[in-house]
Amino acid sequence: MKNYLGLTSLLLVAFLLLACNDKTEKVAVNNQAPTPVTLENTPNLEPEVMAFLKQLEEADSKKDVSIYERVLVPEYIFMMDGRTWTKAQVLEGKKKLYLAEDTDMKSENKDMRVKAYGNVVVVTGQQTVSYKDKQGKPHSESAHSLMVLTKSDGQWRLLAASGSAINPKADSK
Repeated sequence: MKNYLGLTSLLLVAFLLLACNDKTEKVAVNNQAPTPVTLENTPNLEPEVMAFLKQLEEADSKKDVSIYERVLVPEYIFMMDGRTWTKAQVLEGKKKLYLAEDTDMKSENKDMRVKAYGNVVVVTGQQTVSYKDKQGKPHSESAHSLMVLTKSDGQWRLLAASGSAINPKADSK
């Protein structure tokens, strides 16, 4: 099953890379043939992407779904453990979670790696969401994550994301 999820993630990334490369902006320099403007050549790419991810963490802490409404592309999909959600389903889920749980929700990304491929950035790492339920009982869920981003009109946009829940008991064997 793990191989199937890994293969599915790789196929998704390959599809998105092919789809996005056709839309690469061209810029002429000194009357020479246009060259593609790619994120691979962006100075400070990693700090910029990490700042964007920090904004998403802060939005979760503040229970602010509006940033997700802006940055998820209309075709956005999220896949985790055999299930798939659309943008509308992700937004609805976040709104329900924000209403259902106490205010001390925290989202944290760690061990994040950023790699640009033409017009697309792939981010991998681990994401942990911690919160207390209405009875004050703490909960924490971690997942290996893969996010596919692009930059449009100066704004980072999420194209797709995938996660695989981390089971501490299984990982320690």
